[in-house]
Amino acid sequence: MKKLFSILLILGVMYSNSFACLAFDFASEIFDDTNEFLKFPQLNRESVYEEINGKKFFVNYSHMTKYDEGEYDFFVTQENCSDYIWTGEYYFARSTAYEGPALADYKISDWVNSIKLFDKDFNLVKEHQFEHRVYSVFYYNGTYYCNMPYLYKDEYGYPVAGYMTSADFESWQDFKGEIEVSDFGVFRSYNLIDEVSFDGQNFYTISNENKNLGNRIQGFGEWIARKDNESSNDDVLYLSNDNIYFLKLQVPGVIYNDRNLKGSFDPMKMYEQNNELVVETDAFILHYDPETNESPKYEFKYIRFTTPKQPIYDKLEQMKNTVYVRLNDEILGFEVAPVIEAGRTLVPMRFLFEQMGEEVLWDGAAQSATVIGRTGNITFSIDNTTANVNGEDKTMDVPARLINDKTMVPLRFLSEALGYNVEWDEESNMAIITQ
Repeated sequence: MKKLFSILLILGVMYSNSFACLAFDFASEIFDDTNEFLKFPQLNRESVYEEINGKKFFVNYSHMTKYDEGEYDFFVTQENCSDYIWTGEYYFARSTAYEGPALADYKISDWVNSIKLFDKDFNLVKEHQFEHRVYSVFYYNGTYYCNMPYLYKDEYGYPVAGYMTSADFESWQDFKGEIEVSDFGVFRSYNLIDEVSFDGQNFYTISNENKNLGNRIQGFGEWIARKDNESSNDDVLYLSNDNIYFLKLQVPGVIYNDRNLKGSFDPMKMYEQNNELVVETDAFILHYDPETNESPKYEFKYIRFTTPKQPIYDKLEQMKNTVYVRLNDEILGFEVAPVIEAGRTLVPMRFLFEQMGEEVLWDGAAQSATVIGRTGNITFSIDNTTANVNGEDKTMDVPARLINDKTMVPLRFLSEALGYNVEWDEESNMAIITQ
């Protein structure tokens, strides 16, 4: 398996490697007519392949993977299974024979509801037929998942989505819990818990400082795309190399008839067009007059945003140089990434110490912080190399800094002062903190 992370030697000061919400200039178009909007094939596309950042990818119904001509010819052209994934042992595919533009011509009962397993040489190993439509397929840690939009009916008789799971592809169980499954080989999300592997085998839980990261993870080229969980921030998208550090894209609202339109973004509606990155969305306006008895009416609009792609791609490439931090068995996903100064790693103060279980007191007027630890107390100030550790002044190699409104502190000095051990793993470019 290819290595995910490169070995880096970072010298000097690298404040530019910290990332907050970056402003990119987005142009926008508003469409009233659905047919006019859909003249662009990318929104209503079937299974296609496209180039992203100079590499070719296959875009199917629930996944984006590197394009392989042999896979495409077999699954899409021959088998009508354009939704497939490689599990490491088998190809897991579902039939999409009746999906696409002609979908409206078929009743639900006419859809093909089968899933299949193929070996690496495309030989059929197993097949299973369900009574209900399979909307998408996932695989995680030895278990197959089928997402079905019509698995149950509620008390009013309306269809309700659910999952069927199996470990052997023969015996299938009804899974009624909440689950989000995405698997990218070396970074994955399962049951709303994010994990990452640095060797393709051992996975560590990611603890993200940003609690607004959406649960749904979608591939966009070699990157991960996520939405913002906050309902008021539907115009925020996140892109990442590793599901740990994210580039936050603030897509502006559009003023239409004195209203600020915010769309419901879907990462699968992102694509390249010439030198631009395109984001497509829909939005609606609620028309309601409280003085009348008329029912509320919705007016739908379709919006296409565009921005130059290269600045975004360059920033994502730069983010590959970022240092990783592991605290015991958790990878810390800082909202502002660590920076290097004079060979020392600085990380966001509050999130680090809170994950350690230490209390942090901040004095804004004095620009100083006090950490009340289980083994002692530390007080230090911004831009000052002197720290008071349990009543004794000590000199740090580099001081704490204020970067992007975050207090960034020297990782090794303060961790060791609190009784932790800090080791450096050069291969994964990671600082490992243990008690």
